[in-house]
This record gives sequence, C-alpha cells and structure tokens, in this order.
Amino acid sequence: QLSSAKGDLGQLQSERDRLAAELAALKEHEADHDRQAEELEAQLASARKRIADLEGQLGESKGSLAQAERDLLKALRPEISKGTVSVNQAGDALTINLASSLLFDSGQDQLKAGGADALKRVGVVLKDFPEKSVHVAGYTDNVVIKGALAKKFPSNKELSDARADSAAQALRDGGVANLTAAGHGENDPVASNNTAAGRAKNRRVEVIVK
Repeated sequence: QLSSAKGDLGQLQSERDRLAAELAALKEHEADHDRQAEELEAQLASARKRIADLEGQLGESKGSLAQAERDLLKALRPEISKGTVSVNQAGDALTINLASSLLFDSGQDQLKAGGADALKRVGVVLKDFPEKSVHVAGYTDNVVIKGALAKKFPSNKELSDARADSAAQALRDGGVANLTAAGHGENDPVASNNTAAGRAKNRRVEVIVK
C-alpha cells in the first residue's frame, strides 16, 4: 500500500506541476493579451486624435477659403459686374478667372493698367492667407500665332507662359509670396473655339488658391 501511495503521490505531484505550468502560461498569455489590448487602445486613441485634427484643419481650410472668396467678391466687384472676372469655390480650391481682354492687349504679355490693378487687389486679399498656395495658369484660344509676333511667341504655349508670369508678378506686387505660374496654351478650353465668343472665354488667366 505504501508503494502504491508513493506512486499515486508522484503522479499527483506531476499533475500538480503540469497544472501549475499551464496556469503560469495562461497568466502570461493573459498578460500578453492585456498588453496588446493596451497598445491597440493607445493606437486607436492616437488615430482618433489624428482624424479629429485633420477634420479640424479641413474645416479651417474651407472656412478660410470661404472668407477669401467673400473678400475677393468685394475687391473685384467692378470687374465681376462687367463679366471680365469670376470667383468660384469648389471643394478645397478657389479659382479666380480673369479674361485676357481685361489683362492684355491682343497678342501681348504686358499687363494693361486695369488688369494690373485688378491682380494687385487679388494679391492684397490673398496675402492675408499665407498658409494657402497660389498657382497662376495662363490659357489661350487655338488661333495659330503668325507674322512678326511668332518671332516672340512661336506658339500659344509661349504666349500663355509669358502672360502667366506677368500676372504672377502683379500678385507678388500685391503681397503674395507662395506662388507658382505656368502657361497651358490652348489646352483645357472652357468653351468652343469655333466662335468668337468661345475663343474669348478661352483666353484667360486663372488664379487657383488651395
């Protein structure tokens, strides 16, 4: 009986040790789960904060664009009433469309006095929004440049480049610093080039604020 009891004791001790090891493993596993849960909760809290920050920034951006639009509508009221300027906000961009007839004489890249004044007023407004980037885009119709003028501007692309640069300089004179400019020639027409009215709409400079 003693021998049998010793055998039973040995089995029970082995079972005890096995159960103790399993319990320790379970506790360690539970601790790992707790640590993982804490890490995930911290990551989730961080993600929620980033989302809230970005939503706040987007709200502020749209709000500042709306304010810029209101200020520009006031500053450009004379030109808007004549149909030579339009101001439109769509999504995260504000576009000021200025007709080339306001800005330039035919085939020229030198700003007319009225055009320079209008662009300077745009610059005065936009300088109050230094966090915004400003891009000046020049466009033409599809009429091929001929004669002596072709020596200065071999294509509409060169003419639109020069006009965009002139407009950008007027904006700088108004106080805008964060600025780029490029010409796009006859690309991206907003109207048909088959009519004089359509070609006039395509000859334009756009100031895009984001």
